Amino acid sequence: MMKNSIQRMLVACGIAAPVLYGVAVIIGGIITPGYSHLAHDISGLIASYAPGKGVLDPIFVAYNILLMAFGVGLLSRFAEQAKGVGVAGAAIIIVIGAFGLVLTILFPRDPIGAEQTFAGIMHIVFAGLMSIGTMTAVPLVALHLRKIGLRGYAVYSFITLAVVLVSGIWAVSAAATDSGVLGLAERITIGAFVLWVYVIALKMYKRSPGSVR
Repeated sequence: MMKNSIQRMLVACGIAAPVLYGVAVIIGGIITPGYSHLAHDISGLIASYAPGKGVLDPIFVAYNILLMAFGVGLLSRFAEQAKGVGVAGAAIIIVIGAFGLVLTILFPRDPIGAEQTFAGIMHIVFAGLMSIGTMTAVPLVALHLRKIGLRGYAVYSFITLAVVLVSGIWAVSAAATDSGVLGLAERITIGAFVLWVYVIALKMYKRSPGSVR
């Protein structure tokens, strides 16, 4: 009984995490002078020079901790249902949260156009690893969802993967060409992932033992 309650609490962290992320981005846009959600990347809100870094860092740290907790809850649940790809996908979600935590605390982005520092280089490395992790975790979880009879959620997961791939390529292109829509492209990419986390967390929470389904 206690184990089920802990699992539900951990899975519920996946419901809270995306909401917290959205709140952080909205607040960041308000307190950062001249910031454009259309043109500017989210990392710029907590870059080394960002005026709102002191306010936003704790919120993004909390988001990543909640994401890790969700991954732990998902891993525990999936391990009970059927070991395999789902467990691997949940483990990768934990790693994504851990990398996000390290990136936020230790490796803020450098100013655009400035000489790259070690922290700035590592920011790019960790961001790239998180992107790869996202594109790996989503289909692995999707395969598990299909295995346990949640085919609709599996299809939704693969649609999410497609959106992340297409918008991610667009974001890279926008950054390379300075097209002025980097913020939009990145928000579609990250937004698709955090929305997926929310939807899957909500479904798994409702399927928890003792929940009203």
